[in-house]
Amino acid sequence: ITMKIKTSYKSPKERQPGAIWESNRCGKFEIIGKVDDGTGKYYKIKFLNTGHECIANGSAFKTGTVRDPMARLAFGIGYLGVGPDKPTKDGKITREGHLWYNMLERCYCDKYHENTPTYKDCFVCERWHCFQYFCEDIKKIKGYNDWISNNKYVLDKDKICEGNREYCIDKCCFILNGENTILSNKPKNVYLGIDKLGNKFYFKNQRTFAEKFNLERRGISSVISGKQNTHRGWTFRKLSIEEINNITEIILD
Repeated sequence: ITMKIKTSYKSPKERQPGAIWESNRCGKFEIIGKVDDGTGKYYKIKFLNTGHECIANGSAFKTGTVRDPMARLAFGIGYLGVGPDKPTKDGKITREGHLWYNMLERCYCDKYHENTPTYKDCFVCERWHCFQYFCEDIKKIKGYNDWISNNKYVLDKDKICEGNREYCIDKCCFILNGENTILSNKPKNVYLGIDKLGNKFYFKNQRTFAEKFNLERRGISSVISGKQNTHRGWTFRKLSIEEINNITEIILD
């Protein structure tokens, strides 16, 4: 709907086009004109920090409660955006609001990093800085329906791409709470050794494994690197991240 905006009208100077006001949280805004709807209550304004233009009730000017949906109020990064999704409903934060806020907190809150420093170099993609886009995208990622029906599901950034540091639509999925802890505790380097009889052994430390089975660490390393095919009848190789995540047997130190 196109609204007619008047730029010439009878009002005090502080209500005329070009007048500057300041909101409590979203910075200064400029009056562009008055909405010609017969009520005289509404004005078109422009926020100076973001350039966002919107319609606001003039009664909110003095109280400073005019809001800019483009203002990055969540940790200096996240903003509401223009759209139907709201982070709160009936005075309570929504599940989507919690999910978005907690994601930003993990990546951009210094106080959070004091207790959980592993998130210091994590970040959220630019698109998900906007709450509207975040709500739109999470409906498309794996596990969303499980998250909707079960509050034990959480948003995870590591299962699809091991070691990933970015929260975005292509690298995230919903998994059961606790599964992400298991994934993060998996060792990053695991090797498979197969002896002459075909017995399989998973291990993390080449030197310790060599001592345990009367082998040479250099021999194990040479097989893993492809310099030789076997060492004392054993074959060895390094496992992929996907293989490591699927191991159910004991991994030797």
